[in-house]
Amino acid sequence: MEIANGILIFLCFLGIIFLIKNSKKMKAELDELIQKVTAESAGIDSAIELLKGLKTKLDNALDDPEAMVKLRALSKEIGDKTQVLAEAVVASTPTETTGLKKPDGKKK
Repeated sequence: MEIANGILIFLCFLGIIFLIKNSKKMKAELDELIQKVTAESAGIDSAIELLKGLKTKLDNALDDPEAMVKLRALSKEIGDKTQVLAEAVVASTPTETTGLKKPDGKKK
């Protein structure tokens, strides 16, 4: 009976050690997750502030004829650059007939 009690105590001791080791690992994983969430939240908060500032500027521009002219010019410039970018992407995208090329210029 004493041997059985000794084995039971030993197994309990091993279980406690296992729990302690795993709790340290879980704490480290939780700390890492908290850091990631904090960083993500900071990025989201920054984007929100940026959008609020942009909205305020746009709202103010609605009442300013000179600002409206500048906004129209900016809108045209963005549209023009978007078109140039889209054309560049299409021009550099390989098709079935051109095939994909390796960095050395040879076809795959």
